[in-house]
Amino acid sequence: MQTSSATNTTLVDFNSANPGYHFTQNFDLTPTSSVSYVGNQFVREASEYGGAGGTGRSLSIQTGNSVTATLQDAQAYFGFWLSAGDVANSIEFFNNGVSVGAFDEATIEALLGPAYFGNPNAAFQGQNPSQPYVFVNFYSETAADMFDSIVFTNAPGASEFESDNHTFSTTLQSPVPEPSAFVLAALGIVGLGGNVLRKRMKA
Repeated sequence: MQTSSATNTTLVDFNSANPGYHFTQNFDLTPTSSVSYVGNQFVREASEYGGAGGTGRSLSIQTGNSVTATLQDAQAYFGFWLSAGDVANSIEFFNNGVSVGAFDEATIEALLGPAYFGNPNAAFQGQNPSQPYVFVNFYSETAADMFDSIVFTNAPGASEFESDNHTFSTTLQSPVPEPSAFVLAALGIVGLGGNVLRKRMKA
């Protein structure tokens, strides 16, 4: 699955963003809420390395860079399509500057079987077979664990950190336990997919 199964969600899929380099990108989540991505980042056309469904565009962070997604309203859930996962990829959640949870790609990869390796989309079927492709879900356990920023980091010396279908929700909800689940600091995490609601990009 390459989309979220969580409820009451909004989606940033980067398809409305211009391809190429950005330092800042702003997206509407609701009519009164938004998310801002700040840091060296690229929007790429779909390839064997990124792009949910094998089409459209996705976010890419090059080696040695971090991008911070700052949310206007605290969120209880975040999910994203992790494609061509690399051990240098990591993500950390903050609430008012205090870390409430983190993971690196190696933690996720340890949970995955062979079926998750290689691009699953028809346009690039089986390409890049040495790296995992999975939708990852993060759930806050309580209101105190909700987060207002997310830092995406690609450590030096690695390839790009590709992701797509960034999905947000302010609703506390129970994790869907598939393919497996575990608690990471104050956040539960599982890999899965489902239906989401697309929102437009702000100028």
